[in-house]
Amino acid sequence: MKMQASVEFLLAASTISVLIVIMVSSYSQTIHSNQSKFNNFSSFNASTYGPQIIYPQNMEVRVFVPQSAVLDNPNIMRLVAYGCNGSIRLNFISKSVLFSQDSLNSTLSGIEVFDIYFTPLNMGYNQISVNSTTTCNNIRRTINTTYSTYGTKQGIQLQTNQLTATILNRNESYVYPLLDAGNIIQMQVFSHCTYANGWGPTRQQCGSGGEWSVSVFSDVCYQTSSYYTETYCFIPVDSGYQDMSAGQAGASLHYNFTLKLASENFTIRSNISNNKSSRLTLNNLDVGNASVENASGIAQQINQNFLDGPKGISPVNSSNYQAYLSDKNSLYSQLSAYNGSEVSPDIASALESMGFSYINTVNKLLNSSGILGKGCTFNIENYTCYSQYPFSYIINASFNGLSIENMTLQYLGSYINVKGA
Repeated sequence: MKMQASVEFLLAASTISVLIVIMVSSYSQTIHSNQSKFNNFSSFNASTYGPQIIYPQNMEVRVFVPQSAVLDNPNIMRLVAYGCNGSIRLNFISKSVLFSQDSLNSTLSGIEVFDIYFTPLNMGYNQISVNSTTTCNNIRRTINTTYSTYGTKQGIQLQTNQLTATILNRNESYVYPLLDAGNIIQMQVFSHCTYANGWGPTRQQCGSGGEWSVSVFSDVCYQTSSYYTETYCFIPVDSGYQDMSAGQAGASLHYNFTLKLASENFTIRSNISNNKSSRLTLNNLDVGNASVENASGIAQQINQNFLDGPKGISPVNSSNYQAYLSDKNSLYSQLSAYNGSEVSPDIASALESMGFSYINTVNKLLNSSGILGKGCTFNIENYTCYSQYPFSYIINASFNGLSIENMTLQYLGSYINVKGA
């Protein structure tokens, strides 16, 4: 049996050698013009590989898959294409083998050599499907071919001491909750001769909702009514609009990004969103999980207000809003100081003028529209602004399918703690 196996091995090796000689003879000019590519191919130890040949028209694609491959180690599958100028797309598919890349596209000119690294996940036979789509002389053809390689634990472990981390496709923002800052208050301002009975002014001069009132001597009231003063009423009224404020308090960080862990032969990715655990994948196969332990950033100072009214929520005009606050504070301060007292005609006139000015300011605010900050959006609950500076993360990446050394990697202020299987 051993002698028969040796004979079969020699026959296979001889067959490969004959194929190489035929290829050299048939395409000597092409080989000469692509000497470096051909040298790369001819120096490859093909005697341990079982060649398979795909024939789309006059194009030849030869795939060399090793009869055995070591688990958790980079193994090489070599593909050689020649025969015309055109293009090729190769897809690599397996349920139990990880590839350094799932597919490749290339133009064809002379001889093209492609090395694909792979590692089997299972002991024993593992199947690899190669899908080849070639375009040659305006003719397109697709062929699927299946190969086998035997997984073994012999050999050294995958070298990952040169593993590097990168954070890509960042989408980072601060989310500020919209907090109730109270209702926008309108004001009613009116006056009348002071209500009085035989014992003097009555208690209710401005109605049950009257907040502030002042009185001033009036010749007209003295001549025509039962009392000598005129009463000025200032009654706050709900405008139907609510003041919603977005500020620094309660801001939260929202993010999603792609974490890439790369060695010389493999690229492992994870799409991470907020604090959720995310898959670590190698060629779409799960090899572990990644999650953010902590995220931090530099928030921009914001001071944005919104009006929530009958037509929904909208940003306020900042200048009109500031005018509203200023007029409100001034009016309320003066009314509190003189409330319930008899004042001079000039003070009463000034208070009345401030009241009407405040009414106009509120109307202007409610009928204006505001502009959001750059890179900001809002909904009924939150005000969201993209971060001007990248976030910093502490990320835990744990593997359950690959023998990877424990290590801590750094990238732009972020730390990635890698824990092997």
